[in-house]
This record gives sequence, C-alpha cells and structure tokens, in this order.
Amino acid sequence: MNSFSPFASFELKSLDVTINTGALGVASSSSSGRILGVTVESIGEKVLFAQVVTGFKFSSMDPKLPALDPVVIPSISHRPFRCEGKGLTYKNHSRESIDNLKTWLQPNKRLKTVFKRAKDWWRAQLLLYGLDAGKSTAKVEELTTMLTTAVKEGLQGPSQKIIDLENELNTKFRVQNAEARDEKYLTLETEESRVEFYPLRFWRERFPSKGRRKKNEIVTLTVRFQSVHRVKTAAESLGLSAFDTSDIQCYSLDIGIDMLSKLVVGIDRGAVLQLKAQMEEKREKQLDEAARLERQEKEEAARLERQAREAKAQKLAAQFGPGEGTLKDVVGEWHVQSHAISDQWPQFGTDFEMCIYFHNMENDCDHSDEERSYYSGSDANGSAEFDGTELIWANFEMGILSGVLHANKHLLPIASFPCGPIPFAWRGRESGEGQIEVDTDGTNNIGTVTFLGPTQLNGELKSTFGDFKFEGYKASSAPRNKAPEEWHGLDYRRWNKERVSRWH
Repeated sequence: MNSFSPFASFELKSLDVTINTGALGVASSSSSGRILGVTVESIGEKVLFAQVVTGFKFSSMDPKLPALDPVVIPSISHRPFRCEGKGLTYKNHSRESIDNLKTWLQPNKRLKTVFKRAKDWWRAQLLLYGLDAGKSTAKVEELTTMLTTAVKEGLQGPSQKIIDLENELNTKFRVQNAEARDEKYLTLETEESRVEFYPLRFWRERFPSKGRRKKNEIVTLTVRFQSVHRVKTAAESLGLSAFDTSDIQCYSLDIGIDMLSKLVVGIDRGAVLQLKAQMEEKREKQLDEAARLERQEKEEAARLERQAREAKAQKLAAQFGPGEGTLKDVVGEWHVQSHAISDQWPQFGTDFEMCIYFHNMENDCDHSDEERSYYSGSDANGSAEFDGTELIWANFEMGILSGVLHANKHLLPIASFPCGPIPFAWRGRESGEGQIEVDTDGTNNIGTVTFLGPTQLNGELKSTFGDFKFEGYKASSAPRNKAPEEWHGLDYRRWNKERVSRWH
C-alpha cells in the first residue's frame, strides 16, 4: 500500500496514474474545499484500489464494486451507526464538511446570530469524525463546545478508524444490495417491470457493448409516467436515444389514477424520431376515431331519449282535443330546445329543461317578512307586483344560462289557448364561471313566452349574451319544483358583492 499527498497526477512504479476525483465519486477541491490524501493499491501496473479522503466524507471506488441504485435492502447497522452504501449516518444525520463547520461555528459579530442544531446533530458530527462525544447525557452546550474546539484546533477529517469502518460497510452494503437486487430482477416477468426496477441493467442487456449493437434496433415500452425520466436518463447515459411520445394513457388503481407513457429507445436518433412520429400519428387517428364513435353514441342516446320524450308529449297531447285545456294545464316538466344557443355553445348539447308552475311569493313560508316586503314591490324589470296573486313561474336550464323566470302580468289559470305572448322577467347565472346575470339598462333579463296549447310553447329570452328563441313541448304533468329555487339572492346587490370579491 502506498500513500501520497494530494495532487492530481503521480507516478506509481513507472506508471503515470491520474486520479479523477469526480470519477471517484467525491467532490473536487473547489467544492469540498479540501482533499486530504490519495491512497492507491496496485499490483504491477494494474490499479486495484484507489481512495480519496476529503474534508467532509471518505469515498472509496473499487471498479469491481456494484452500483448503489436501486436500493432494495434496509440499511446496515453497526452501533451507533447505520450505512446505506454511501457513508455512515448517526440517527439520520450525515457528516458535514470541515468548511461548513468552520463557517457555521465561527461567531458572526455583525449578524449576532448563533448557529443552532438539535442535540443528535452535534453528537453525530463528533462521532462521524471519530471524536469523543462524551456521555449520552451530555447537553447541547457541552457537545457544541467539543465540536467547536476540535475545529479550532485544526480538525482535518475523520479518523482512520472511521474511514476503515465506512469503507467496510459501504462495500458490504453494495455487495449485499446487488445480490438482492439481481435476485429480484430475475423474478420480474415483463420488460416493463424490469426496466422500471433496474433501468441501467435492462438497457445494457438490450443494447450490449458497441461492438455487438444492432444499429437499427429500436425498443418501444410502456412505463408509468412517474418512471419516464429515470428510465430515459439511464438509456441516455449509455449513449442511446430515448424519447417519450405524447401517447399518455390513464388507468385506475385502488388508490387513484396513474398514467402510462410510451418510450421509444434506440441507437439511431433519426430512426427513433421517425418511429416516434409514426406512433404519435397513429395514436392521433385512434383518438379521432374514438371521439367520433363517442359522439355517435351520444347522438344516438340523445335521439332515443328525444323519441321517448316526444312519445310522452304525444301521449299528453292526446288527452286534449282541439281548443281544449286551460292555462293551468301547462304546469309540469318541459323539454326545451334553442338552436341559437346550441349552435354557439355546442358543448351544452341541444336538450334543455324548464319546470313551469304557479306560485304566490307572499304565501311562501320559506321567506322572511323582510323578503316578502321586498317581493311586494315592483321588480327592476317592470314586473307585476307580488300582491298575493299566483303568477306563472319557471326554473330553467338552457345551456349557457340557468335561473328563474316569472310572468310580468296576471293571467287567470282558466285562460284558453293560444295564450301569449306573455312577457316575463328572469334572473340567473351563466354556466361558465357562474356569474350572476343582471339587467343594467332595462333591455336584458326579459323575454316572452307563448303557449300554443297545453303541451306546446315557444318564446324568446333576452340576455347580455344575445337574444335566443326557443321552443318546447311538455314531457310530464308533475313539476319537480313548486317554488323558485332562488330569486332574491340573484339581485344587483349580490352581483356587485361577488364582483368585488373576485378581485380580492
């Protein structure tokens, strides 16, 4: 065994050997601030073992030692330390560099700050440098004094005993971990599971040394989205070209949703990119076809539902002869369509709903005396006074708009058909961000409806989005609602309050 003072290149038995600290897995002198020594063991001209001691950790790199990751075994215990193949730790604390300790422990008179750490941290630094840590009952102040004194007196690095122990445990951990890792790797049955578990080994096996590589070979795999970066990085470290496609799929788990991504890996970058483009083009066509079939299914379902509603409407209409029925017969559920709304906002579909009923706000027990007093006045849109007479009301869902409307004039329930046009006022919200729609100039939040018979209607609704004609037919005589879902809470005061809150 030959020991040398720190320098980059030295002569060993007529052999010029360069020690690359980066390759040995330790920081350079510029980052660690200190390289304490280099030790090399050789036989003839063959370097068997090299180690570099730095101011913050000891690292040995035997070329024959297996890689650390992935780790599949628990840490090795050697009281009071533990080791996971990359140095010793004490109660999850690792050894800090000498330079860091000097910086932290040197008093800062300007800032007047005191460096503070937990008791276990102070004890860890003393033990990991091979220093006396005193009794287990020692207080933080005592441990701080011990470490500060050691640094001031020229602490250069861990003791040889600690270095030897660290080297021994690192080697032991890496060997045991590699054996367990290889055993587990061989039990995995699919390429996807193997590449996610140990990507470096997988790619080395699929693309062996350059002399035996097939330039035109390309591998495509589907891996979990969270593993894409690690698998790609391992492939690229071996000089391979690796790309993930835009083909991302979701699948269900017991604990939620995970995602899968397809990878394309090979030697020839151009060939890999070409295959990636072909796969993405094929996937795009598949998605378009799936979307077309989904639209077709929805359209067919809507058609069947529409047929069922029309059949119900025809059955209801058959109960009335020509000229029969009165306005009270319009109460119930209505199927409504507005081509103007459907054309502008196709995402809302074509089938809308309206629930029509007669209602007297003054007799509504769900409202306070203050609200009844408010309702008894004229509405901002010039509506009829809520003076105890029942008015026609309707709760509606019409794609971009939803809300409540009521007739602006009194109509007797015994009125005959056709009846209208009946003016109405409405309040509601737009379906995008849920903002209240209010009338600020008297030209919006109004409309008309005409009942052609007890089972048919048409009308027009005016809003800030535009004027929308609609038509509908009765689907049921049993209304889901017999009172407005909300009216007073959709006024200008609430609109202004919500407008202000969106900016704060």
